[in-house]
Amino acid sequence: PEDDDATPLQGSEASQYRAVAARINFLAQDRAELLFAAKECSRHMSAPLKGDFGPMKRIGRFLAGRPRSVTVYAWQDRPTCFSVYTDSNWAGCKASRKSTSGAVFLHGSHMLKAFSRTQANIALSAAEAELYATVTAASEGLGLKAMSLDFGMRPHEWRRSQTIPRLL
Repeated sequence: PEDDDATPLQGSEASQYRAVAARINFLAQDRAELLFAAKECSRHMSAPLKGDFGPMKRIGRFLAGRPRSVTVYAWQDRPTCFSVYTDSNWAGCKASRKSTSGAVFLHGSHMLKAFSRTQANIALSAAEAELYATVTAASEGLGLKAMSLDFGMRPHEWRRSQTIPRLL
């Protein structure tokens, strides 16, 4: 059975795999809990194997148990800062040994954006993987800051977060 899992999908089966992976990707835009799973399914779209349907079935069972996702943006006073949380999974891919970066961007208590991505470089340590994740999240956070300036938020409305120590 394990050798059968490594058999490449042909024709309509490969098209079906790609169609389901695209649907999972579409759902992941609004459901942050699907981001990593969508990324992993998408990695195999160019040459799917029979064994790649197993994780998709698991995603389907997960979604069957949670058919709806409701995002509530409760009223909050005007937030004074963005918060960025990031983490990495060192050498999480068994085939390529590449790490995965993930991040969540908050404005007050409201989630603006989240991502899960395979890192371009192969990190030689967990600390290096964390550094790559931090740099990626920081650059995207700066992009959010620039976008907020485009929307008319003034820098004096921001304040430094009290939870992060100030570095000299």
